[in-house]
Amino acid sequence: MIVQMSLSPRESARFIAENADHVKINAKAIPELAEKFYESLRSGKFGDTWDEIPLHPKGGDASTANWIFFLDSLNFSFWTDKEPKYMVDYKSELHTGYPALCAAINRAIDNGINLVDPKVLVSLTRSNLESIFKSASSSSIPLLDERLEILHTNGHILLEQFGGCFTNCIKACDGSAVKLIQLVCEKFPSFRDEATYKGQKVLLYKRVQILVADLWLAFRGESYGHFTDIDTLTAFADYRVPQVLNFFKVLEYDEELMAKLKNYELIESKSPLEVEIRGCCLQAVELLNEETRKLLAERGNTGVVCNSVIADNFLWLYRRKFAKEVEEAVPMHRTRCIFY
Repeated sequence: MIVQMSLSPRESARFIAENADHVKINAKAIPELAEKFYESLRSGKFGDTWDEIPLHPKGGDASTANWIFFLDSLNFSFWTDKEPKYMVDYKSELHTGYPALCAAINRAIDNGINLVDPKVLVSLTRSNLESIFKSASSSSIPLLDERLEILHTNGHILLEQFGGCFTNCIKACDGSAVKLIQLVCEKFPSFRDEATYKGQKVLLYKRVQILVADLWLAFRGESYGHFTDIDTLTAFADYRVPQVLNFFKVLEYDEELMAKLKNYELIESKSPLEVEIRGCCLQAVELLNEETRKLLAERGNTGVVCNSVIADNFLWLYRRKFAKEVEEAVPMHRTRCIFY
């Protein structure tokens, strides 16, 4: 029987985890990780990803919100099949991965290409985009044609339906993260990170949720980042957060999946293996939050905010800080797609 109704990302995560064949959540490993997360919340040791990355804009105006929309429209697939990595030279510093995207955006804006203006986006050529994302290595940014199509589509939609400014999307949602997620997915097709798993439509929504989270972090919960329901977001199911959860033995992979990872095999987008990795990742972070909130309550830290946005940031930054150790323990899964 095919179940037609889609589940929310949180419901999807639970459904996937309960039915997964190749990935399991090791509940016994969660308390130890919760202690680490608790300590980072209590001490502020890991901060948040917005302030941790100097390339992020710090202005509290519409241009920052529009910058974030451009960023998260293209916030996917930076890894290369082999060395060297894709890297961007910006102000005499080399950047790889996600920071390379930030650096390329800022470099273009510094050079007079206003990427937050949708009129600029709809007029971009492939040659323009090649120049904007010019690499300092012999490896180019992956999925250039897909990125160009997304920018053209998003630019036209912003001009035709939102007065040329993403902040009009935000204003239409009355401070609701859920409404903004729904509106963005309805209007901007590339954000529809969905799959069918065992007959059930599931929503994973990495980029659209991180778009809302970035607004919340950048504006510190105010202005264009004011959302009364920010705790409804799950973590952001990419290729790094599952990797670090496996490193902490919270996610366990069967022999078939582990062999594919160690052989650097490509795992197809929306395939059962890929959906299980991502869905179990989201559910594991939900369980991590529950355990960490218990610690906060037991130890009198009731004023500390603990949600999936912050948990995801903690895990992502941990992986980045201890990249060598994590990479030696388990490779990330490799899926080439526009969703993460």
